Order: sequence, then structure tokens, then C-alpha cells
Amino acid sequence: MKFKMKLLPLPMFGRIFIALIALTVSAAAMIGATFGDYQERVTAMTLAPMWAAAIKSAQERQTGNQPEPPRHELELNMRVSVFAGPPPPQAYSIASDRRTVALVDALAESGISITDTRLDDTSELPVTWLQVKPPQGEARWIGLAGGVQPSLFRARVWRMLGLLILFLLIAAWFTSRWVVRPMARLSQQVDAIGRGEVPTEPVRGAREIERLGTALTTMARQRAVFDEQRRVMLMGVSHDLRSPLTRIRVAADLLDAQAPLRDLIVRNVEHADAIIESFLSYVRTDAERVDDRVDLSGVAGSAVRLADLPTQHIRIAPNAWVRGNATMLQRLIINLLDNAARHGAQPISFALECNAGQATLIVEDHGPGIADPKRMLQPFERGDASRSQAGAGLGLAIVSRIVERHAGTLEIGAAEPGGTRVTVRIPLIELPRLIAK
Repeated sequence: MKFKMKLLPLPMFGRIFIALIALTVSAAAMIGATFGDYQERVTAMTLAPMWAAAIKSAQERQTGNQPEPPRHELELNMRVSVFAGPPPPQAYSIASDRRTVALVDALAESGISITDTRLDDTSELPVTWLQVKPPQGEARWIGLAGGVQPSLFRARVWRMLGLLILFLLIAAWFTSRWVVRPMARLSQQVDAIGRGEVPTEPVRGAREIERLGTALTTMARQRAVFDEQRRVMLMGVSHDLRSPLTRIRVAADLLDAQAPLRDLIVRNVEHADAIIESFLSYVRTDAERVDDRVDLSGVAGSAVRLADLPTQHIRIAPNAWVRGNATMLQRLIINLLDNAARHGAQPISFALECNAGQATLIVEDHGPGIADPKRMLQPFERGDASRSQAGAGLGLAIVSRIVERHAGTLEIGAAEPGGTRVTVRIPLIELPRLIAK
């Protein structure tokens, strides 16, 4: 069994910010390591002449051959206290310490060979013990006051690096926002285009972002022109078709009630008129505005009264306010109830609930159900049981388009114990107040 680790879907701001943080920390670590090595060498080069002079003086005293040292060596020796070995038991090895290694190398350049190093830091003044191997004779221990301790320079370097990292993190934050802000505006424009709007303000930013924003605006304008042409054409065709249908209906009404085929003519005219009305409703969903403050509870109550549902099957939460178009929302509810009445079976129930910042519309019937819900949301798709009934197969397609215009979601599933359950969720603009009836 294989497991794949998936990173969190971070937004672009988070990714850029994390990348800049990683770059900043890496650069700071490299700078710290470089300055640290440099500081070790500087410390060793500074300390080595004093210790070398003190070690040579101690070796000459041990051999009994100590000539008068030069004045500069006397001044150096006065700064270093020398102790005779061996080191105490509590002294521990510091041979692998970086500062010690640098100092041993510096002493070697002065002609002093060190074979072992230890540190006694139990007293107030630490003592560094060096095992010195003279050119002739056995190695001897010499203690020098002062440990090979990190200097204040190293602490200052790390403080400077800390301040630098803090400054770079703040700069990375503002840089990330500066880079991502045009992308956020571009995302808002894409959302507006999805709602059928045409952006009016250009996106300012990098040249590529501005070009993309211009291309999207051009596409939105072309789409708006195309949608308007389609709407005008379909409305014109519908109007032209309704004129002869009206004349046919009037002529049929003038016929004798017992005339052959009269009822058939009337039914077919009504069928054709229903198809034309579906066309017009589908076209109007793209043309109407959806930015009004709508009381969905009131709209649902009006739609349910038109459907004449039994009151025991109705639940409507009060004060469900949404952003949209009242006429389109009423059409949505009527289409759902009409679809349930035509293609489902009684009892039909309707509910409007408010929770988690959403208004939820639920319509249930107890019919045979829908075999392929996704296919039924496409225009002109009809179920097998509805092919003999009036309509053009646009009912659920109109519902789907209205839900999309209102930034909602549409789900079609099975009801219990049988039938179809349609659930529509639309964002609330005000949380409902629970009012006891």
C-alpha cells in the first residue's frame, strides 16, 4: 500500500513567503558559517603570538637556559599567566573544538608543536593545558590562563544576523503582498466574469499580469456581445413563433367544441407555447441582475402558495436574506416544485433551512427517481417518463443556471425511502434570527 504525502494547498502568497523565508534563513546560515570560520582564524592569529612567546619562555625556564627576552616578548608574557603541568584530573579534552584546532594550527606556524589540549574551567579563571612537543625530548604540559572562549565578536555577528533575518522577513512579507496583490485582483475579475459581469478597471501589476487581465476583459466583452446577440435572436424567434401560435389558438377557440381535432390542436398549441416560455426563461437567466437584497423566506412562501402544497409538508425558516434576484429565485423554486409534481409522486415536501451561513432549499418527492442527475442538468435533456409530457427539457437546466448565477450549489440525489431529493445552497448575507411563531 502506497501513501503519498500531499502538501497543503497554500495560496500564492504563502508559497512566495515561505520561499523567501527559506532563502533568507539559508543565506543567514551561510553568512554565519563564513563569519564564524573567519572569527576563529582571527582569534587564533591574535592569541597565537602571546601564547607562543609564553610557551617558549616556559620551555627555556624548564631547561634552565633562559636568556633575557626582548622587550616586546616581555610585554606579551605579562599578559599570559603560565602554569606547570600536569593538568588536574578535572581537565577535559578540547582537541576537537574548532577554536582549539585553529589555535593549534597558528602555533604550529610559529614552530610550536601541540600534541594534546585540555581545559580546566572549574575555577573562576579557566586554564588551557597544552601538551608541547619540543624538537628534542619528551612532550610536557604547560597551562595558560584563559580558555579558548568565543569572543564578543561572534556574539555580535549572531545579533547582527538575527536583526538581518528579522528585517528580511518583514521585507519578504511586504514583497509577497506586492507580488500577489495583482493576482488577487485578477482572481476577483475572473469571478466577476464567471457571474457574467464585464470588468471595468484594468489590473495593474507586472506586464504579464496586465496582458492577462486585458485578455480576460476582452474575452468578457466578446462573451457579453455574444450572449446579447443570442438573447435577442432567441427572443425574436420566440416572438415570431408565438404570433402564428396565437392565431392558431384563436382559430381553434372559434371552432365548435365538438369539432374533430379541436382539443388536439389546443393541446399542441399549449405544448409549443410552454416550450417557447422555457426558451425565454433560459435566456433571461443570463440577462437579469443578481445584486439585490432578497428575502428568500418571503420568495419561498409565495412560490409554495402558487404550488398549492399541503402545509404539513412545508418548513420555511424566517429572515433568510441572500444577494440575488427575487424573480429568478421564485422561478427556481417553482421549477423545482413543478418538476417534482410532473415527474415525481406525492407527497412532495419543501424546506428552507438556514445554517453555517447558507440558505438551504430542499425539495423531495416519492417518484421513481432520476437515473442520471448530471445529464438531466443539461439543456433539452428529458427523462424517459417525461417524454410524453409538455416541455423542452429546460426545467432543471434553468434551475442549474440560476443557482450558478447566485454563487450557490445544486445537488440531486435519492430521497428516503424512495424518490428524488434536490438540495440548493445559496450564501446568506445576514444570519437568520430565530423568531418563534
